[in-house]
Amino acid sequence: MPLLPRCDFKIVIRPRRGLDVATTGTVRLASAIYRAANVPAHEAGEDTVCSNNHQNIIVVSTPHAPHADKYRQLQAITIGDRHHEITKRLSNTTTVIVALEGSRLPTYVNYGGALLRCTLYRKQIDMCHCCGRLDHRMDVGPKPKDKVCRGCDAPNPGPNHQCSPHCKLCGGAHMTADRNCRGRYKTPNIVTKKQWERRRANEEAEATATNYSTSKPRSRPRTPSRSHSRSRSRTPGPRKQQQRRARSRTPGRTPTRDAKTTDSVSFSDAVKRKHATNAEVGGKIHTKIGTEIAQLTQTIQTMQKQIECMQAQIHAKDELIQKLRSAAHSETDQQAMQETQEELVEDGEVEGPDTKRGLAISLKKSVRSKRTRTGTDDTRVKALKARVSSLEETITATVTRTIKQSLESIYHRLSRLEAANSALVTSHSEGAPHL
Repeated sequence: MPLLPRCDFKIVIRPRRGLDVATTGTVRLASAIYRAANVPAHEAGEDTVCSNNHQNIIVVSTPHAPHADKYRQLQAITIGDRHHEITKRLSNTTTVIVALEGSRLPTYVNYGGALLRCTLYRKQIDMCHCCGRLDHRMDVGPKPKDKVCRGCDAPNPGPNHQCSPHCKLCGGAHMTADRNCRGRYKTPNIVTKKQWERRRANEEAEATATNYSTSKPRSRPRTPSRSHSRSRSRTPGPRKQQQRRARSRTPGRTPTRDAKTTDSVSFSDAVKRKHATNAEVGGKIHTKIGTEIAQLTQTIQTMQKQIECMQAQIHAKDELIQKLRSAAHSETDQQAMQETQEELVEDGEVEGPDTKRGLAISLKKSVRSKRTRTGTDDTRVKALKARVSSLEETITATVTRTIKQSLESIYHRLSRLEAANSALVTSHSEGAPHL
């Protein structure tokens, strides 16, 4: 069918009772429709009648709303002596085909204040279950008496006919246009267009990549010769000009021009190639960034575990130091008490008039011995404290050094990630076409 005016009303007429649209002719159909709809000939000049021979239907296009109402209310048309009824549209259906502008399909459509779900239309291939042929429905069959088998195309099969079916749409072992047939619905045009565009873009990208790889070694040896010729003299003599003109006119240079034209890349191809390379580089950088982040996370977890282990070791050493201190204090106290008791016993065994004097002297001696012992204990405690402080300093220095090294490695990796991200952003900005 040809393209009809876009803003007109379209009315589909489906004649019944074996009317063959292809053999009847468009002129006879148009006059019969105008006569049945009571539309004068001088008013029907802007109306268009077109026949679809594959589906055996008639389409009327008109810019006038009254004419569209008349064509819609047709019940039958008369061609010659035969009266053909017109199939009515199904009134109980809840699905309507809506034509939308643009290539974007909305999810919902507002109809009378109600939001209705909208999906992409997949056209069903018409199959006549009466005659067994494709491209028309059963109610508009042009030859209802001429039947063929839907499985093997046998003409006028009997009621006991048996065959091995073969589908004409998908080639499966079932009846043509069966309910389980995958080729029963056509792929939407917008989906086909997008698939074709993707296929063409891939082919162009491959072609440009191959042309770029083949043209790159050809262009390299020409640069030194140009620089050499320029370095000699910028104003060549007349003989050199004649030689250059003769060389440029020789047929031996034509293949290089052809190679240039074949190897040349258009602006759209270059932009597509840049987008493809940028997408590949971006994907690689994203995967690299993901691996770096995973490694950093694992490093931080190991650092946390090491810090916890070091804290546990420090806590255990603190407990050990406290135990040692308490043990040292208890030992010194017990020794001092035992020695004082022994001295007092020895002093009590002395007999004579100077007993009180001996007791005083022994008490002084015990006090002196206690002072000397406390001094030694203090030196021991000081040495122990110095050892503990040195141990704490070594532990703190080790932990600090480990944490600092880990933080430096983390900062280094983060700087690398930021550099990769900035390179990705600049590559995308360079790959975008400037209009």
